Amino acid sequence: MNACLSWLIVILLKIIQNAASRQAPPQGFRYASYDVIIPRKLSPKYGQEEPQDVSYLLQIEGNPHVVFLRQRRSFIPKVFPVFTYDTAGILQVDHPFIKDDCFYHGFIQRKSFSRVTLSTCSGGLRGLLQIENKTYEIEPVQESSTFQHVVFRLEVEEGAVRMACGGSLENEASELQIPQPIANYTKSTLDVKERWRGIVDDR
Repeated sequence: MNACLSWLIVILLKIIQNAASRQAPPQGFRYASYDVIIPRKLSPKYGQEEPQDVSYLLQIEGNPHVVFLRQRRSFIPKVFPVFTYDTAGILQVDHPFIKDDCFYHGFIQRKSFSRVTLSTCSGGLRGLLQIENKTYEIEPVQESSTFQHVVFRLEVEEGAVRMACGGSLENEASELQIPQPIANYTKSTLDVKERWRGIVDDR
């Protein structure tokens, strides 16, 4: 397992663990923009069905993207300790139960460089999408009856130390920004502009 895949696993676990919490942007990062979308699951052509494969159409920043995903069993080791610190700074160790049939990895159609790692373990789509030089995080809107999701585009703040996995600094396209998990946002949250003052939409 390479370093990049290991980071993605850790992020997915944190997203699942913190599904009900709210967190500020990680130090050195900011939310550049966000979209509320409804992912559309695509049906495979007759005779080409594969039970472990799934694809979605996502509208990200106004552009349609077809995401091809393949189920990744044994994506998480059966014994996977998660280390965190409580508010007092004391190290905590947890061994969460992780389903084995709800992790997917894949790519974006017609993109020279893309990487997608998603989880459906707690309902909806949660995870990261790397589309060329842009990084996005997707998560479902709580209690949405129409399968709404929020897609955030993350940017590194000027002067911040960049985090990357795999590749080299000379190959910018292969660098994947690693954000911390963000919070779930209810529909009422999305409707209240005052709660989004920390998000800069520079489109």
